[in-house]
Amino acid sequence: MKTLVVMMFISLLGLHSKAEPKYIAENSHVVKRLEIWTYGMPYLGDKVKAEHTVSTRWGFTYRAVAGCVLTPELIKRVREHNNQVRQVLVTKYGKNWEAKYQKEVDVEMQRISKK
Repeated sequence: MKTLVVMMFISLLGLHSKAEPKYIAENSHVVKRLEIWTYGMPYLGDKVKAEHTVSTRWGFTYRAVAGCVLTPELIKRVREHNNQVRQVLVTKYGKNWEAKYQKEVDVEMQRISKK
């Protein structure tokens, strides 16, 4: 009996500790939160501020998942993840969404630099 209770408790902890999905894009367009994953040396400055402001408006964020030390598996996972996110953004904003987004980032950078 004691063993059964312990096993149930452990299984409940396992169910509770699973990470919530960042987004759902499989056969559905229900989106919780879109993240474009990045890796490499982080950059700072006006561009980051501008991208944060504009990407929030557009409904996605950037998330650094690794620094400069990479494995082929990590690069593959990031590419696959970002392809899925970009597909959702294409559906939502059209094929040339990245050019429109970059124009907004450029305008935001000019606004920030005038301060």
